[in-house]
This record gives sequence, C-alpha cells and structure tokens, in this order.
Amino acid sequence: MIRLCLFLCCAVITINLQAQYQPTAVEGATWLFYDSGPGQSSPGGHRMLQVRGDTVVEDRQYKKLYYREYFPTGLDERDARPPYAVGPERVIALLRDDTTRRAVYGRVSWQGGTSLSTDTLIHDYGASAGDTLRGAFWGEDTFTVDQLTVIDTFGASRRLQHSIAGSYLEGFGKWPEGGPLTYPQVVYTQEGHTFLLEYCVGTACNFDLISSFPTLPTITTAAYPNPATHRLSLEGLQELGGSVRVLLFRMGGSRQSSTTIPQGTVQTSLDVSAYPRGIYLLVLIGNRAKSVQRLLLR
Repeated sequence: MIRLCLFLCCAVITINLQAQYQPTAVEGATWLFYDSGPGQSSPGGHRMLQVRGDTVVEDRQYKKLYYREYFPTGLDERDARPPYAVGPERVIALLRDDTTRRAVYGRVSWQGGTSLSTDTLIHDYGASAGDTLRGAFWGEDTFTVDQLTVIDTFGASRRLQHSIAGSYLEGFGKWPEGGPLTYPQVVYTQEGHTFLLEYCVGTACNFDLISSFPTLPTITTAAYPNPATHRLSLEGLQELGGSVRVLLFRMGGSRQSSTTIPQGTVQTSLDVSAYPRGIYLLVLIGNRAKSVQRLLLR
C-alpha cells in the first residue's frame, strides 16, 4: 500500500510538472508594481508593463511589451488603489514564447535605449532541478534551479522554479516582485522592496488607469482641508509652472472634473460640495511639475 501511494504521488507530480505551458507574451497581460526604494524619479521603479499588439521581425512573430511609469498617490503600497496614474508608454521589448521548449525569447531595449537587441533568451521555464538558468534576467550570470514545484495561481497550474537568485513563475516572470523583465539594465528598479499590485490578462484587467500624465517631477502642494466638505483650497500652484490643469478623479471610477488655473495664480479654491462622499484623486499638472494626492470628501 505504501509503495502504491508513493508511486501514485510521484505520478501526480510528474503529470503536474508536464502541465500545459503558460505563455508570457499574452495579449493584454498587465503587471503593476510599487517599488519602495529611494529616489523614485523618471524612469522610476514604480512601473506598469503591458503586452499589446503584434509585430514581425526577421520572419519571427512577436508581441510588444510596453513600459509606463506609475505614479503612486501614497507613501506605501497599501495606499495603492485604482485609478492608477501612469505616464506615457514606450516599447521596451518584443516577446515570443517557444511552447515546445517552455521558454521566452525577445528583443530587448537595453539601458532604456530605443534600439532592440537581437533575439535573446529571456527565460527557460523548461529547466528542472539541477539545470542551469541563463538569460536576459541576469546578464552574464548563471544560476542553478534548486527546486521545481507547481502552484495554481492566476487561473492555471504553473511551474515555479526556485534558485539562489529568486523564484520564477511560468507565464509571469520573477515571482512575485519582478515580472517578465527584471534585470536592472532592462527595467529600472530602486534597490528597495517591490510589491505586485496587479497582474491580469485581457478582459480580467478591470482596473482603471489615468493615462494623461506627462513625465514630470512630482512635488507636494497644499490642498486643504482634507477631508473637505464644501470648498478645497489649493496653494503653491506657482511651483508647478505656467497654467495648471486641475483634475479630480473618483477612486475606482471616472474623471469628475477638469479645469485650468491661469498662469501666475498662487492660491485658489474649488467648490467640491456637489460631489458624492468618498475618496478622490486630485491631480495638478503644470509645465514644470505635477502633484498627485488623495482627497477625502465628506
């Protein structure tokens, strides 16, 4: 009986490890990360990565991987909630999956440049315990897979490789804090702890984005009282430069208002009495800087 149980257990593990390959380059796949390291500035560690669109290079079909800087509204990942404020997008890689090898290849924009590398191994998810890993994750370094397990997450059974460099989840990337591209020359990180805020694919991505943010330094301006009931005072507008666009978003919802404050205005106030109670995102955009903060109306 014991021998039978051991045989059956081993058989189950073997079947699981040969489960259907979960690809990385899937249309609509989106990763959103909060990076707690110091000096978040463009290009910052806070980031959104998204797979969208197709292209062909040298007779190979690829999916485009876009990068956007994410501008958090709080000082810690627990403050993060939609709508997420993101900057302009740019292509940082072209990705393709080799389903037979269980591997991801790509053409990568190294060091934030505009040119792409030749077709490069990004990661080999077919590697088992004892095998050597080498790819764009680590530049010239190599690591050994110490353990291979399977976990059920994001709606599928996925291989999870464990190594001294971290863990790597099939279809996702470095788990849980890296995503499909994590080597510092590819995606800028901040030498701090990185937190996964969202990962989804296609129609499962139902969170809201504020995508009209220019890449400008983020500064703090005064907005009070907070919580507010009737009027909201804004100060320090001259620090943003030029005329200032004021946007108010309902957290988890759509834009509530948009107005422009003339250049040279130092202080002004907004009538917020008509808006429903709740948490809002207040965005001020000038030509030199921007300000993003949470606002409670009651």
